[in-house]
This record gives sequence, structure tokens and C-alpha cells, in this order.
Amino acid sequence: MSDSLIIETSYSGNAAQFMLLQALNEMDTVNKHCINILDGIKKETSIPTLQISNIFQDRAAMPVSQGNINIQRMILAPQDYMVYFTYDPRDFENHYYAEELGEKLIDRELPSIAESFILYQLNALINQFNEGQIWRGNVLFAPQNGGLNPTSIGQIATDSQYQYFNGLINLLLNDGTTLLVPGATTITSSNILATMNTCLSYVPQALISRKGASGIKFLMSINTKLIYDQALTSNTFKDNFTTASAVEMYKGYEVKSLFGLPDNTIVVALATEDQDAAFWLGLNSKEDSTSVLMQRVVPASELFFIKLLFKACVNFSWADQVVLYTTIS
Repeated sequence: MSDSLIIETSYSGNAAQFMLLQALNEMDTVNKHCINILDGIKKETSIPTLQISNIFQDRAAMPVSQGNINIQRMILAPQDYMVYFTYDPRDFENHYYAEELGEKLIDRELPSIAESFILYQLNALINQFNEGQIWRGNVLFAPQNGGLNPTSIGQIATDSQYQYFNGLINLLLNDGTTLLVPGATTITSSNILATMNTCLSYVPQALISRKGASGIKFLMSINTKLIYDQALTSNTFKDNFTTASAVEMYKGYEVKSLFGLPDNTIVVALATEDQDAAFWLGLNSKEDSTSVLMQRVVPASELFFIKLLFKACVNFSWADQVVLYTTIS
């Protein structure tokens, strides 16, 4: 599923195919198979969720109906946002790549190597942004929605950029059935193992035996994962398994470090990329017009522009199957 976010362009330089295939390299949540992707959403779609309960009763010659079928829906309504900026190819006249500029001023364009570099850097930045938006997004950060200061709810100030749709942490915090671990505090190497064990105690019995790639996972930030590694290597009794850097396990459950997750936050859930997934990423159709436009601002202008349009959102299936430990309020 890692090719579900496709950035297309008319650029056909030598490095184009390599660069564009790397478009999701920094989207940990997608690359580490921790979210299910549903694309082709023009405006909105709903995924039905079903729960059956209280169906057993004493045997009777003339039984009466007993039981509940609870059918709800998970809504995925991708929201719009974009990238647009201009540049002047003549800025490269004093650069190493000046020899690649066109001979005539009237049709001077960006050198192909410089264009490749810009696309490569742009792709990395887009992936980094989308990864943060998935987890830390809050529409209240937007000026038109009140301009909430992220630091007032325990996030860092720069999270204000994630204002285009509500991220998974915000959605879970606003659902009363989320398995929220109380008393969250700063995670250190001295308390992280106890914290993870507490999180595990909140996992529903129906999921506790789900281990491995298709099972529940411990999700945490990159910094928190480093703290976890330090805690393992600081144990008095340890072996090669607990100190190996390649091992990402806790009591048989996978541990995944995600760039988008904030520090002092741990999520334990069925974070997979199939129909049982706890988390979903909704995208606009891949059949839309070309995602990247690079051309002159107007025919008479010497300036060029780069424009990208995005439409995405996230949601969860069952909040009462997601354990959340976080200092965010």
C-alpha cells in the first residue's frame, strides 16, 4: 500500500523515476504498515461497523428476542490543502548549473538537475508534513477556527501547521470510549517499561493474544523508542535479544517508532493495513488531474510556480480497542 500516495509530474529527467518512487519514504505510519489506506474518495465515504451483544438467554418453549445489533459508521471525509510557491530560474545564473540554462533569456527555465533536487526535497518535506498531520492534526489550530495555541494542550508550538484535519490523537481524545490511561507523565528510561506494562493491561482480552505483524502494536515517537532501547540496555539482566538494535518487540508485540507521534505518547492498537485495522487514512482519487504542476505563472512572466493539491483525512474503527497514553489534553 505504500504507493497509494502518488505524486505525478511531467518532469522526465534521469532521476525522476527514482525520486518519485521515494515519495513515501518518510511516512512511517504508512511505510511501517500501521494504517489502512482507502483512496478514491471524491467527497466522503462511510465504513459501517457492526457489534452484536447480549444474545444468550435461558431456553424457552416460546422464546422472545434478545440481543442487540449496533451498526454505526466511520466517516472518511478528506479535506483540502495545497502547496504553491514561485521561483525565478535566473537565480541560477550565478550557480554551478548556470551552463544548463537555456541560451535565450526569453525561454530560460530551471536547470534539470536543480529541478530534480527541488522535487526530491519537496517530496521529503511533503511526506514529513503528512506524517505529522495524521497524528497531531487539529482543525482548531487554524486561524479561522480560533487559532488554538498547541502548547495550551500539551503539544509543541510548531504543531500549529497541522490544521487541515483532525489527527488520530485528537479524534481519540474526543471519543469517550477510548481506553485512555490516566495520569500520563513524561516518559523516561526509568519508567517506560512500567508504562508499557500498564498500557498492556488496558488492552481488551479479545486482542491480547494478537501478536506479530497482524497483531496489536506499541506505537511511539522516535525519541520515545530511543528511551525504550536505553531502558532495555540498562537492565541488570539482559541478553543479545534485548540489546539488539534491530529488535522492535515488547513481550511478543511489535514496537514501531513513528515520526508523526509526539513524545510522551504511546498508542497500543491493532495498527495494521487490512480490514481489521484500527486506523484508516482516506485519500482523494488517484484518477484526479496531475498532482504536481510546474510551469510559468503567466505566459509573459519569467517566474515559474510549483503547485500541489491534497485531500486527506484519518479516522479509527473502534476507539474502545485503542489504548492511548499521552500528556496531550
